[in-house]
Amino acid sequence: MSAQLGQHGLIDWYPINAIGGFCSGLGRISACGIDVVEGTVTSAISINMHDHRSVNVSGSSNVIVGDGNTQNINENAESLIRAINNMNAPSEQKEEAKSLLRNFLEHPLLTALAGGAITLLGGR
Repeated sequence: MSAQLGQHGLIDWYPINAIGGFCSGLGRISACGIDVVEGTVTSAISINMHDHRSVNVSGSSNVIVGDGNTQNINENAESLIRAINNMNAPSEQKEEAKSLLRNFLEHPLLTALAGGAITLLGGR
């Protein structure tokens, strides 16, 4: 299959001699292959992209796997800001609460855990 993807320019494929009928090699996606995956061009051959993803990580730390992690963090922070702004409290207390939230979300350990995704709250 990799050789076929290489023949159609979707990957750069470097085959390694087959051992016992098993073909292997080294490959990387080409610019054309990226365009096909992103849906900006169609492929000359049929390619089925599955939404089923499986990720196995072992012996690692500080690894974030997922889709939409940044969006979820930002949406949750936005919800907290809206809740603070809508509270029946003096403006000084609201500003103090937002400042505490900003300090919390800007803490280096928390931003490392979130993969640098927590970057909002500037000037709110």
